[in-house]
Amino acid sequence: ALVSYMRAIEILSTPDQAADPRLKETLHKAMREAIRASDVLRRLRDFYRTGTAQLGELDVASAVDEVVSSFRERAIRQGTSLVVELGVLPRTAADRTQLQMVLHNLVANALDVLTKTPADRRRLTISGRVDGGTLALAVADTGTGVSTDVADQLFEPFVTDKPDGMGL
Repeated sequence: ALVSYMRAIEILSTPDQAADPRLKETLHKAMREAIRASDVLRRLRDFYRTGTAQLGELDVASAVDEVVSSFRERAIRQGTSLVVELGVLPRTAADRTQLQMVLHNLVANALDVLTKTPADRRRLTISGRVDGGTLALAVADTGTGVSTDVADQLFEPFVTDKPDGMGL
């Protein structure tokens, strides 16, 4: 996302072009993505060093919204309906950065696979619910699903069916 925003900034700021009002908004998005990337790297370093999460009181809906906002334009460009159905969720103890890293990867993977789905069936839904004191989030898409080659190993590190995937 950061690279895409930086390319857009480069295009919007060419000397032969009049000042584009989208430049400031695109700069803000690039800055937000750079800060997110920095947070992710710091949290990964801390997690690998200590093995512990940094729990804090978390507004799950706002954490989800931040992730969704970084993908909304991509979803629109590829004709994917991106739906968030969270309802009213309680604040909870969680590691914001870790939750957002997981959601970011799930949404990115879903959008990748949905490019191979007929345009009229491209839908990605993030839903949330509380059941018996447990808060659950789900990311679902109308894509083809996980290939049978990797289904049995889905949660093993570095297993993927994507040519450029990391399997994390």
